[in-house]
Amino acid sequence: MSVSARSFRLPSWAGDILLALFVTVMQVQGTIVRNAADPTAVLRPLTDLGHLGYVLLVAGGAVVAVRQRWPVPVFVAAGLCSVIYYALDFPDGPARLGLFVALYTLTALGDGR
Repeated sequence: MSVSARSFRLPSWAGDILLALFVTVMQVQGTIVRNAADPTAVLRPLTDLGHLGYVLLVAGGAVVAVRQRWPVPVFVAAGLCSVIYYALDFPDGPARLGLFVALYTLTALGDGR
C-alpha cells in the first residue's frame, strides 16, 4: 500500500493559523529580547496604557490568520497596528512583521483593483 504525500498536506486555513501564530510569537518575543539588553533605551514599556503594546503586537500578528480571505482589510488592520504602536513610542523590534506578511499577501492575491 503506497501513501502519497498529498494525504499529509494541511488545509490552507491551518497553514494560515500556524503562520499567524509564528508571526505573533516572533513579534512579541523578538521585541522583548531585543530590548532586554538595554532597558534604559526603552521610551515606553510594553505594559504602559494597560498593556497596549502587547495588544498591538498580538493583534498585528493574529490578523494574518485571515489574510487569504480578506487581504485588503488585513493589510489595513496590520498597518494601523504598526502605526499606532510606533506613534506611541513603544520599543523597537520586529513589530512590523505582520504588516510585511499582509503586504506580500495583498501583492500576491490583491483584489484586482
